Amino acid sequence: MRAKKRKVQFGRKKPLIRNRVKVVSRRRHREKSDKIWLRSAKTFVFVLLIAVLMAIFLYSGFFVILKDDHFAVKEIKVTNNRSLASDRIVELSGINIGENIFKVNLKNILSRIREAALVKNAIVRRKLPDTIEIKIFERDPIISVPVEDKKDVWMNIDEFGVVTGYGDDRSPYIPVTGLKVKFTRIGSLLSRPALHRALEVSELYRRTKVHAFMDIERLDLSSLKDVVIFLKEGDEIHMGSEHYEERFGKLLAILEDLKEKGKRPSVIDLRFNAVPVRTEDK
Repeated sequence: MRAKKRKVQFGRKKPLIRNRVKVVSRRRHREKSDKIWLRSAKTFVFVLLIAVLMAIFLYSGFFVILKDDHFAVKEIKVTNNRSLASDRIVELSGINIGENIFKVNLKNILSRIREAALVKNAIVRRKLPDTIEIKIFERDPIISVPVEDKKDVWMNIDEFGVVTGYGDDRSPYIPVTGLKVKFTRIGSLLSRPALHRALEVSELYRRTKVHAFMDIERLDLSSLKDVVIFLKEGDEIHMGSEHYEERFGKLLAILEDLKEKGKRPSVIDLRFNAVPVRTEDK
């Protein structure tokens, strides 16, 4: 009987011990979590303190730099300009000699320079300690068109249809006949469809290998449905009014084939799928 009682009493104590173990385990886990949180909080405060001190240091240093004459602009260097005078570009930039180089707003300078009609793009950068460099990319005219009601005055136009200036029929750009334009200010954008066909043909001529096989005398736009290329040798090439890139590919193949055969074209008509070619012996 005594043995049974001990057994019963022992069975009752077992849950109590388990509960005490659980309480101790929870307490230790909570203490461990508190220590981790405290350590993390101390680390965060330390990092924050360092960041604040660095910010104060950098701000103080930058403030000193802004007042330092060593970083005052002493030179504005303009490069790669051809038609535009350097003094004009400096004037457009709005930069003042003696201004702190770090106070110069490069984006504003670039925006002001791009307002010039002849400027396609520009690069503006600081060269420490005291120089601002401005590299200009001017618009490149590729065709020249006679001006209406103005004798011997030709308008120079770039690949985008922007007027870049005026000259005479001796300009180095491809002359375009059969079309006249009205006098307008430099920097104006022209949007006539016929003009843009001439620009596309001229740009493809410059960009492809075709220019190695022929020398253009002029483009003629007398017909709305045909851009005619007249060569200095007296030959003519009919480009039609569309699909110029594809037709330049055909033209290149024809010219290469004729060169191998020792012949030169008299007339090439690319308006048709079966391209008529009239040739002459060289």
